[in-house]
Amino acid sequence: MKRKILLFCVIIGITLVLQADDYDKLEALKKEKSELLLKMHNKRTELIKANPSLQELQKKIIALHKELAIRIDNNEEMRELANKLRSVESQINSIEQ
Repeated sequence: MKRKILLFCVIIGITLVLQADDYDKLEALKKEKSELLLKMHNKRTELIKANPSLQELQKKIIALHKELAIRIDNNEEMRELANKLRSVESQINSIEQ
């Protein structure tokens, strides 16, 4: 009986050590991912600033995005949903304060 308990404790210990190693590796990979995403964002910004054709394309995309937002926000159903959202947000704020 003592051997079974000892074996069980050893197995649990090994499992915990392996999970700790996986956790450390996972955290390192998450940090590397964040760093790479930041580098990619900075590089995109740098490329857009350096290339006039990319700047022009970005301006067109922003203009189209603004037009799309205006058209969507002018929809009656969307206005009703926005009003309901503002109402819910005001209720939340009043409860939180």
